[in-house]
Formats: sequence, C-alpha cells, structure tokens
Amino acid sequence: MTYEDLRKESLEEFRNSWLIVKEKLAIAFSNNDLIKTELMKEAIDLYHSMVAKFAEDNARSFGIDIRPLNDRERLEFITEKVSSRFAFIQLEALFSEAIKKAASQLAMRNR
Repeated sequence: MTYEDLRKESLEEFRNSWLIVKEKLAIAFSNNDLIKTELMKEAIDLYHSMVAKFAEDNARSFGIDIRPLNDRERLEFITEKVSSRFAFIQLEALFSEAIKKAASQLAMRNR
C-alpha cells in the first residue's frame, strides 16, 4: 500500500467520522438540545485533526494543505458562536471544502 493510499483511507475515515457527528449535530440543533455545544467542540477538534493529518510530513513534501479559503477567520467565527446554527452551517461548509480539496490533491498526486 502506498503512502497516498493511506492518505485516501485517512480521508475516508475523517469523512465518515464527520458524517456521524454532523447527523448528531443536525438532530441536536433541531431539538435545541444543549449537547450541541459539546458536539460542535468535538467536530471542531475533528476538523483540526484532519487538517493536521494532511499537513504532516511537510519536510518530506508529502504534506498537503487542505484548508479552505479564510479557514482561520471562519473557525474563529465558529468558535465564538459555537452554539449557533450559523456556526454549524459554516462548519459544514469547511468540512465539505476541505474534504473536496484533499480528494482533489490526492487525485492529482496519483497521476
């Protein structure tokens, strides 16, 4: 198995983990459940882990930057408004964009 294959597996694992948390978040926000704040924090940590995983090994030029445009500003908004539905929507967008960017970059490397 190549290094890129491992990266693809990692991407799929992060994507699946996000889909599970996203579903829980959607339910929590629909029910205005207080657990939404903890779930949002869990999702933010997952996002940071995913970005870090793909950035590692930069010294050997294996790392890739999957952060979407304005990632830091958007994460700041999410963190400040963690219990807001708008923060959840923004986090959904960040995950979607980062996953697409990672998949695209991995596909380009396999050429």
